[in-house]
Amino acid sequence: MMSSPLLCILAFLFLSYSRCIAAASGNTTGGWILVWQDEFNDNSIDATKWTFESHCKPANGELQCYTDKSDNARVENGHLVINVKNEKMGNKDFTSARLKTECDPDGSFLRGRFEMRAMLPRAKHLWPAFWLIPEDEVYGGWPKSGEIDIMEYRGQETSKMSSALHYGSPHAVTNTGPMNFPGVDFSREYHIFALEWDEKQMKWYMDNKNTFTVDMNKSWGSIYKAKGQPWDQRFHIIINVAVGGNFFTGYPPLTAQDIAKWEKPTMEIDYIRVYQKATGNYKAPKTGVPSSCLLSNSAQRMGLILGTTIGGVVLIVVVSVVIFIIYRRKRRAAADSSSSSSSDQMTKPLR
Repeated sequence: MMSSPLLCILAFLFLSYSRCIAAASGNTTGGWILVWQDEFNDNSIDATKWTFESHCKPANGELQCYTDKSDNARVENGHLVINVKNEKMGNKDFTSARLKTECDPDGSFLRGRFEMRAMLPRAKHLWPAFWLIPEDEVYGGWPKSGEIDIMEYRGQETSKMSSALHYGSPHAVTNTGPMNFPGVDFSREYHIFALEWDEKQMKWYMDNKNTFTVDMNKSWGSIYKAKGQPWDQRFHIIINVAVGGNFFTGYPPLTAQDIAKWEKPTMEIDYIRVYQKATGNYKAPKTGVPSSCLLSNSAQRMGLILGTTIGGVVLIVVVSVVIFIIYRRKRRAAADSSSSSSSDQMTKPLR
């Protein structure tokens, strides 16, 4: 039998850990309940939540390779920092980072409030984005299954940002175009970029001020069979900073002189949070973690296997210690029993 003190210790640690998790997922604001978050308060990027894309084949005519190097993405002082570097890799002259929640079993969502607090780059032809793409391409490859751009920004226009939806076949776009915010410099201060998405509407916000609203309950094209499609499926989060590409069509090309004058080639993210309400339709079929997630880099896979939370590590250590103590006690009890039996055999009288 396990001793009462050990049981008490295990129960206390388990309950404390459970309460911390419950408290974190139970925070509310304006009727929204926090269901997923990353505050970037650990010493490294949480591999159970984020998967790096590592390749030199970006879309949209972009000029960077994406890597999983700490030079390009790291946690510093409670913030996720994505850093663009002017360095040669493959056939590209720049490196950056692109992270997604696709491989997190809890990292895809049908509707909710998606929120990021961030400070953006100040550098020509840098293109940071906070966006969502479908977990399962139910309606076909891009853009048929949809894309939701919560925030996009050009690094030389520090008071402007844009939002958009991509969908349909042929490709259709509903967007804001560059929205100007006089007196705002997105590269100097942190701002909150958010999307509220329900069955009726999508509403975009900057610092909790509504900037764009789109009706969901309508036909989005002849390829869809019902109103509201393709916005009736789970989407996961992507954060990245690209270099160049067709987002800069009509702008002068990037030059060596422009690169030399980059003031701040970084995006700093304070947090990303997802909320849903107590009442609402958030259910959608989920096919499980995509097969591509099995190809994550070894560091991420190790993180997924071992876990990265302090509470989880503490529980594993405590349980291991308890098992070892029980094992030792059983061994001692067996040894004592054997010794006692031998002693009895030696002292029995001869018949």
